[in-house]
Amino acid sequence: MADTTYDINISVSISIPIIGNESISKVSPPTGFTFKKISFDEYEYKNRMLDGDGNVSTDFYFAVHNAESRYIIVLEKNEIVTVKHHCPANAMGFLMGNDLQELCEPIKDRYEKGLLRYFSLLHLYKEGEVARKYSFYKFETQAGCCKNKWTGIPYCADMVTLILYPMIIEDAEITDINALLALDQKTYSLLKDVLIDDLEYSYHILDDTTNYKNLVTVLEVLFLRGERGNKKEMLAKRIALLLGNSDLDIQNIYAKVKSIYVDRSDAVHDGITTNITRNLLDELRNLIRDIGRKYIVHIQNALTSNQNLTFVEAKNDMINNLMHQVTSKIAAGVLPQ
Repeated sequence: MADTTYDINISVSISIPIIGNESISKVSPPTGFTFKKISFDEYEYKNRMLDGDGNVSTDFYFAVHNAESRYIIVLEKNEIVTVKHHCPANAMGFLMGNDLQELCEPIKDRYEKGLLRYFSLLHLYKEGEVARKYSFYKFETQAGCCKNKWTGIPYCADMVTLILYPMIIEDAEITDINALLALDQKTYSLLKDVLIDDLEYSYHILDDTTNYKNLVTVLEVLFLRGERGNKKEMLAKRIALLLGNSDLDIQNIYAKVKSIYVDRSDAVHDGITTNITRNLLDELRNLIRDIGRKYIVHIQNALTSNQNLTFVEAKNDMINNLMHQVTSKIAAGVLPQ
């Protein structure tokens, strides 16, 4: 006889203060969420954003706007999630134990994955800092007079909340940003672990040199596959052919990528980091953004004929095409041997 299961209706409430410029609220929020402008003094979780002296904590300094009226921009979501459980919501074991938390943890994790995707795709679109520190979760069940509640507060411990260069959304960018935020899940999944997450995590680390070294590794993952030869040359030529729109473009990008690789090598092998500045890091991030857009188109085209496409297959096809183009440009004297 099959075990009896019961439907548990869980009321979920999520509130996330946005740290950064309020123009972020111009674009589409994550699925099921809404952007809201809320008085900071009336915010339910205000005390969580204060330090021991009652002042706005340093983590949330860039979340509170306007010194006089003091308001914040939050992402909010409210919905009912139904899950299966071995006992009803009004059972003593459910009310007295950790059952609700155990049911809610996977729900919370699913939302957090979606939020990581959202902020990652924002950073894939353009340069600039936007962050979150706490996500305030409230889970409740009600079965007759029996009520149960669990509160979860995921903490982005490594998220940098010192907003020195905020992401500012221009009206002319909204359509393109929303299109990227709606990126199909298959393409996102193929690029998540090799490009998108690494770019996002560069906004979780304050050290420019560390970010620079890590992002050059992303370039290697995308354009090298263990061939013997000069990695710097192979990398620079392949990226130049992918992004260059003219022979002059190709030559300039080729020289730029070689310079990037030298700076990374100096930092890794000799401890020389004086050449790595915030401006150079921003240039490298923008290079990766341009590459990401090209890879997205490449993968989406390939998926039309192969829904089981893997990243390795997409990468090999990309490199093979670029190698043919490199050979042609070398023969034409645009690139050196």
